[in-house]
Amino acid sequence: MRDFNLSTWSKRSPIARICGNAHLPYEGLVTKSHPIGWLFYLPTALAAIYNQNGRYQRRAERNKWAIIRVWLASPKQLQTSLLQRTFLIITTASHSFCPSDWGIAIEPTFFMTQTQPKPTFGGHETFPFRYGWLKKGMDAIDKTPNIFSQDHALVELGVGKNMVRSIRHWCLAMNLMQEGESNRQLEPTLLGQKFLLENGWDPFIEDIGSHWLLHWELVANTHRALFWHYLFAHYYEAEFTKEQFNAFCTRKLESANIQTTEKMIVREVECCLRTHVARLSKSISSEDSLDCPLAELNLLRYNDEDKVYSFNGGDKPTLPIEVFGYALFHFLADFASTRRTVAVDDCLYQPASPGQVFRLNENSLVMYLEELEELTEGQLRLQESSGLRQLYLGEGVVENAAAHGFSLLDKYYGE
Repeated sequence: MRDFNLSTWSKRSPIARICGNAHLPYEGLVTKSHPIGWLFYLPTALAAIYNQNGRYQRRAERNKWAIIRVWLASPKQLQTSLLQRTFLIITTASHSFCPSDWGIAIEPTFFMTQTQPKPTFGGHETFPFRYGWLKKGMDAIDKTPNIFSQDHALVELGVGKNMVRSIRHWCLAMNLMQEGESNRQLEPTLLGQKFLLENGWDPFIEDIGSHWLLHWELVANTHRALFWHYLFAHYYEAEFTKEQFNAFCTRKLESANIQTTEKMIVREVECCLRTHVARLSKSISSEDSLDCPLAELNLLRYNDEDKVYSFNGGDKPTLPIEVFGYALFHFLADFASTRRTVAVDDCLYQPASPGQVFRLNENSLVMYLEELEELTEGQLRLQESSGLRQLYLGEGVVENAAAHGFSLLDKYYGE
């Protein structure tokens, strides 16, 4: 098998010449050579297999389809904002062909992928969210779905204009509300309904488990909280300065061809760090001096003398097993969509895994997995074979991951 060289592929592939400069955002797609037939088509070809969760899915026989996302370096080449993503659909057949000048060999397999909307920045208006904000926002849209586009929103929410926009942003960023037919109409998500509305699990976010849950949802949102995702899902430095994290984010944005200003990056980094670090001085008597609830998780520490931030890794006594399980099910739905076993190391070290997002060590992760085996009645089983610890997934675990996750939260909050 030839090693995959992106520049060579981009020059030699006829499909690459059709879509312009492009790159494949998945690792591990280039495998042993296999005869394939190919079909290039636009996203409209996938409309029939689009589901409500925003994933492109194709339930077909194994080794019949592979869907591989190609990100365009210059979406404007398509002359329409609706076609910011294009797809390469490869169908496999036993006696088809693979053009020799592709410079790439792809093993036929089935992949699920999902479109990612363009990241947005600055919606928080530099404010980390405060106690009471999420409840205010949810109650407001439950009563008036377009409240955030109304002039009386300032009176209804009891905050200034910038904070009104910030409340809207945080409720969306933590998957508590979603845009309806237009971005003016907002509606609660299932999580938002169960969590914060009337008779909700924890409407005033008094339980520390709720803080962990919100942390997970925030880090998972690459559309409205990309810098939080970078920090807790992809950043592996134990200690760092604000400037170092700023440089890391700049490189990540450049590699993903996401354009923004240097000033905006500085603002996002500042707000991201303030969300998880308690303020050193609270002498100012104003709402802006209040800490964000996520600071209580103590995931991030700041040394004012050295101007250095450090992750607080290891055991998390305040992280409930049910919230961990909810996060794990969501991770498995994306990471193990076609697998029945997952290595423990993947749950610990993979980007956006519970181990990374919650900054767990191996011992604490294994402890959670052992508890989950009993809590899920064997749907998740931890076993060791030839020195390799693996998590075995029961029938339907991945397909019903969301339901399993909510079931755990129901148990935690007492329903």
